[in-house]
Amino acid sequence: MAPRTHTPRTFTRRTLLTAALAMGAAAPLAACGKNSPGASGDGLRFAWWGADARANITQKVIAAYGEGHPTTQIRGEPTDWSAYWDKLATNVAGNNAPDIIQMDGIYLREYCDRGALLDLASVPGLDTGAINPTLLETGRVDGTLYAVPVGSASPTMALNPTLLNQAGLKTPSDTTWSWDDFIELGAEVTRASGGAVHGVAPGFDTNSLIIWARQHGQDLYNADGRIALTADVLASFWDLLLKLISAGAAPPAATIMENAAMTLNQNPLSTAKSAFAPVYDTNLTAYQQALGSDLTLLRMPGESQAEQPGTYYKASMFWVVSARTHDPAGAVAFVNYLANDTGAGSLMLTERGIPVNSEVLAAIEGKLQPADRKAVAFNQSVADLAKTASPLGAAGSSALTELLSRYGSDVMFGTRQPTQAAPALLAELTQALNR
Repeated sequence: MAPRTHTPRTFTRRTLLTAALAMGAAAPLAACGKNSPGASGDGLRFAWWGADARANITQKVIAAYGEGHPTTQIRGEPTDWSAYWDKLATNVAGNNAPDIIQMDGIYLREYCDRGALLDLASVPGLDTGAINPTLLETGRVDGTLYAVPVGSASPTMALNPTLLNQAGLKTPSDTTWSWDDFIELGAEVTRASGGAVHGVAPGFDTNSLIIWARQHGQDLYNADGRIALTADVLASFWDLLLKLISAGAAPPAATIMENAAMTLNQNPLSTAKSAFAPVYDTNLTAYQQALGSDLTLLRMPGESQAEQPGTYYKASMFWVVSARTHDPAGAVAFVNYLANDTGAGSLMLTERGIPVNSEVLAAIEGKLQPADRKAVAFNQSVADLAKTASPLGAAGSSALTELLSRYGSDVMFGTRQPTQAAPALLAELTQALNR
């Protein structure tokens, strides 16, 4: 079971992008790699999602850039996550896309395949020399760079050591523990607490499945963005979830579904109702603040027994440029500043993840809070495992989020067997990719 992040909505705005292509609104979107000039305007528009704290920090970054580039105006357009993607798709379909866009990996290929993004190598000025090369690869589609990774996150099994100590148990060796060890430990925590605490708060989302697939020598998608996962590995993923429940390590299906809808502050890890939970290392500070005590970060179970490591570096988000920007050079110059300038990094710190630029990370490490330093140390400690990127899915792959929730619920409640649910899910996902 791997970490939860924010839950993407099914990509219904895909229809908006399709409509834009079909109707040829104003001027057809450029194919990826070919810039198409749009209407000029005052300055460059920069769109991102996030809470008020991120907006305040980003406005300071924009102001700092303006001091060194007085002839370039950057206008910030912050939006919360829930509204961001509908707004972005509407703007892209209406030929009114922001120039610089904060992009999530689950939608990257979708926007690129629909001609909305600029080939960043087509405009001089972007330096990628200090960026983690494994993560940089995740910004390429069909060999061409359309996105610059912003931050790095790696999956970890978070442990509440207080709950483990109360159960009379010791912290496992995360370089050797297996999934069977994990199930047993979780069940012992539950038993020791009399059911007041469950050992494990499992994940059963896309991020969880990536870990499981990689440990079984597969990935969700191949280099072309098509399905690479087989039904037997998907079925075994749900078998693990059922084992956790039947052993008492995880709570009943109804509770798992309720927990999946909770905010970070409400979930079992944050409220000391579970000893173990999969998270990303970059979420450590938020979880510890919610819990009010320290957590321990462990490598995922099963790594030493796996066909290949499941651990990987995930780009927290990307910087991309609209194919319609009226000022490609100016937009790329600003992306270069965001990606490489130590002053910008000193303002953002880990707000958008652990910086993927080694020079920026070195410059800010002394300014980080203890929890952030712990996350950075863990992130660096799994470099021996996170050597390959997980390929992005093609347009339509964002449907997997809803499919995993629906079919996973069926499996947990016993209305479908894993061997029935797996081929059915893959068939639906194939249809989504072929639309």
